[in-house]
Order: sequence, then C-alpha cells, then structure tokens
Amino acid sequence: MALIRWQKTAKTHVRQIFDYYKEHASLPVATALSGSIVSSVDVLEDFPTAGVIDADLSTKGAIYRYVVVRYSRRTYRVYYLYENDICAILAIWDCSMQPIKRKSIIKH
Repeated sequence: MALIRWQKTAKTHVRQIFDYYKEHASLPVATALSGSIVSSVDVLEDFPTAGVIDADLSTKGAIYRYVVVRYSRRTYRVYYLYENDICAILAIWDCSMQPIKRKSIIKH
C-alpha cells in the first residue's frame, strides 16, 4: 500500500483552481472540482502505478505519471512520482495549457 504525499506546489495548484472557480463560477463548482482533483489520487494507495507514464517528462532516473480528472468540459492531469512506496503528488496541470509549459510546473 502506497502513502500519498501532496507536495506544496500541488496543494497550491488545487487552491488556485478552487479560488478561480469560486470567483468565476460558484462555491459549489469550486468545491466539486477541487474535491474531484483531490480524490482522483485515492486509487494510487492500492494501485500506485495506475497512472499514465508521461514519456516527455520521464527520464531514466524518474518516471513521471499522471491521473486524469475530467470535470464538465475541463480536463486536468495530476502529476506524481512513485518511489519507495510513496506517491508524491507534484502538480496539477490544466490540459488547455500549452504542452511546452507542462515541463515548467513539474518541480521535484
């Protein structure tokens, strides 16, 4: 069983998403979306390699994976690293962003 650890950057991303949707949509939408993002990693406790490998980010030393979260018409990727029975949740990426910027949000 893997331990889930949210890194500071990922927590910040969830908070920014929540704040944006609270202001531009509603509190229930912000709560539902951020809750979907947070709960999307629950499966990793039992299946830590269930996420999709991001070949563009992964190297021989680190395999970056992500789980997909869909909410309404938005799609997000929750990036993580699995090492030593720990899933480190690194970042949340809005799939509408340009792919080139994806590499800049993954800080480990």
